[in-house]
Amino acid sequence: MTDRTELLKEYVAEIQTKERVCAAHSFDHTLRVLENIKQMLKYSDVDPEQALASALLHDIIRPPYREKGGKEHAELSAKEARKVLPKFGFDQESTNAITQAIREHSATKDVNRGELSQLLFEADKLDTFGKTGLERWMCLGKGDGLSQQEILEGILKIQLKLLVFNTFKNKYAKEELKKRKKMLFDHIKKEIGEGKFEHIVNNFDSNYDPYAHLIK
Repeated sequence: MTDRTELLKEYVAEIQTKERVCAAHSFDHTLRVLENIKQMLKYSDVDPEQALASALLHDIIRPPYREKGGKEHAELSAKEARKVLPKFGFDQESTNAITQAIREHSATKDVNRGELSQLLFEADKLDTFGKTGLERWMCLGKGDGLSQQEILEGILKIQLKLLVFNTFKNKYAKEELKKRKKMLFDHIKKEIGEGKFEHIVNNFDSNYDPYAHLIK
């Protein structure tokens, strides 16, 4: 990391640790996305500083995700990042690229992403799979008052939808996704039962998702 991305990391740490928040969007989550980005950069030509900055700022505005008018946290984080980045020496071109990536990082379909946007999207979504991903989903679901059964079924539907509409492109991300998906799906199958698991998978309707609010 460069001097200014190190300073940016310190800034984000201070902002995100001021109050206790759900682990789904805590500073620990930011650090995991940052680590994913670092590993993915080994297989990418994306500007490293832009990638690291996008990871650090992608959730700078945290839940609740929607304000009056329907603005999501990704849009709000992008707006905040546009204010923050120049203070750390990022020029307009870099700021535009980073804020676009942040704006698009939570969309699951109908987005024609550039390389930086795709990199951030994959780094962020990787954190929804595996053991840590399971903990994040449970945190979000409990906050919405859902039972464990509802949360697990919701996780499965959401992740199936994510996999239907999105193909990971980065070599590291694809390999990690394969491992983490197996761990997550094996756990869900064990908890809800193989019959229920297979029923959801075999009858999955990509246009129906009662748990869409959990993926933001």
